[in-house]
Amino acid sequence: MKNILFVIPDMGGQYAIVKKNLRILSGKPLISYVIEAAKRCKWKADIVVVTNDDAMLHVCDYYSIPAIHSSVMQNDDNPEVTLDPIICKAVLDVENDKQMKYDIIVTLQPTSPLIKSETIDSGLDMFMTMSYDTILSAINQPHLAWERRGTAYIPKYTERRNRKLLPDYLVETGTFVICNRENLNNGSRIGKSVYVFQIAQNEGLEIINEYDWLIAEKELSKKKILIRLDGYSEIGMGHIYRGLQLADILFEHEVCFVISEKSDIAIQRIEASGYPYIIIKNDEDIIYHVELENADIVVNDILNTSLEYMRELTRCGVRVVNLEDLGEGAVYADAVINDLYGCQNQRNNFYWGSDYYCLREEFLNVRKKKNVERSVQEVLVSFGGTDPSHLTEKIISIFNSFPKDYFFHVTVIIGAGNTDKEKVKKLIAENANNISYTLMQDVKTLSIYMSQADLAIASQGRTMYELAYMTVPTIIMAQNERELTHEFGYLSNGFINLGLGKELDDKTIYQTILWLINCPQIRVQIKNEMGKLDLENGVYRVKKLILGE
Repeated sequence: MKNILFVIPDMGGQYAIVKKNLRILSGKPLISYVIEAAKRCKWKADIVVVTNDDAMLHVCDYYSIPAIHSSVMQNDDNPEVTLDPIICKAVLDVENDKQMKYDIIVTLQPTSPLIKSETIDSGLDMFMTMSYDTILSAINQPHLAWERRGTAYIPKYTERRNRKLLPDYLVETGTFVICNRENLNNGSRIGKSVYVFQIAQNEGLEIINEYDWLIAEKELSKKKILIRLDGYSEIGMGHIYRGLQLADILFEHEVCFVISEKSDIAIQRIEASGYPYIIIKNDEDIIYHVELENADIVVNDILNTSLEYMRELTRCGVRVVNLEDLGEGAVYADAVINDLYGCQNQRNNFYWGSDYYCLREEFLNVRKKKNVERSVQEVLVSFGGTDPSHLTEKIISIFNSFPKDYFFHVTVIIGAGNTDKEKVKKLIAENANNISYTLMQDVKTLSIYMSQADLAIASQGRTMYELAYMTVPTIIMAQNERELTHEFGYLSNGFINLGLGKELDDKTIYQTILWLINCPQIRVQIKNEMGKLDLENGVYRVKKLILGE
């Protein structure tokens, strides 16, 4: 068994942040983060802090580790002083005190609070198995670099290329240096055989100034958030879109999706997004992952939750936020956000209505149609990601029965989960009147087509919020009984709601479309009502509720 010593040097001198190793960073002294990382390492090692500040002794006493007062550091505001003589002297002092010799010396910088014990262990693992004299931590920062020679600037590259194609440019972080004890006999930690160990960008952060301090504060305040969602043909893709949107607005935190194994569409979409995800067999599996991932927050976007599931989840001590939940388990959540429904109870943890709708970012960058045209030129048909009630085919069949004196264009958008594309194409090909069609599937920027529409026909899901924001006069039909309860989709918010789509006869739909096309004044009134709604700020309200702010 090798004898290992961790040396943490508390260098004084001319810092941009005075006494920074003792200053409080996110609730504890800066140096505490490195001490705690060292104590968590799997490799058994002694730990010592080298300092010239008597105030540091109190921190060392708290962690039950020795502190060595270094005379070498007394002149350390001289920029010529380096760490090597300080480390060499400290190792000799500890060895003399303990009457023993160490085999491996690890220098850990207290100014790198984001270093993980697992990363230190990985460095030591490599040192133990390879024949290097020294292992240095570094981050990879490939850049098109220049150097100054006198008054001239000379490129340090041979060819201008995109950054991802540039060769590695490894920059020492000083976060840790692992070396053989014998190196110190020559007065240096750097031996003849050196390996540069790449660490994560954030772990390599070294606090030098106030800007670095702010970055560290932000990193240390990160939450681990699990977003539990489903997405398959029977329930559509609304949960997927919302989950990805939430992940995007929570970008400064660590987000991981938890998806049921039957959610084939969700798995495909989340994987394509680049976000990490976990596949579970049942809801109970999430309890295991909450503990394994050391999660801070769980967001459930799985419709109604059960009492048993929520009881188990809240016992984990995490913050729980549920979306679109009318189940018995909702009472156990810290917050329940039901943006599709009007107020149904007065509980303090429930948040109801359109104030909490999360408008997708793409809509904020698209220009709305200002005026209502007297004649309808562009109609949008969109029934969500899967259209389980086959309402798209129903509407096209109705349009195909329109009189030949109607001239307009219909943009038909079907979702990625819709398996009836060929049927839709066949119906469009059967058209014999003067209505033209464009069929598209899995459109990435639906907002563009909404901005062009004079009239829309859609389901009673989340798309209706987007149409309302774009102030598009809309006829809506529910895909299922649950959608019927989405109270936003009524005349008070500017919608013509025909009810459950699969129960509607073609004549009712036909007459309603014809009426709205021929009544520009009604379309103006609808547009004006939609324009009064505040749908831009809901996403920020939801973010605050998720984080408990």
